[in-house]
Amino acid sequence: MLDSNGAPVAGKDGNPQVRHFALVREFRLFNVALYEGLPAAFLSR
Repeated sequence: MLDSNGAPVAGKDGNPQVRHFALVREFRLFNVALYEGLPAAFLSR
């Protein structure tokens, strides 16, 4: 974690403070060629 001057922020124990966070992303993939009746614009990409 950095302060407004860009310097690391130290905790009470003198160690740098850090933030931990989780990042979860969901992606849905499918093969468009498997679907019938779609306009040609979908198949040309």
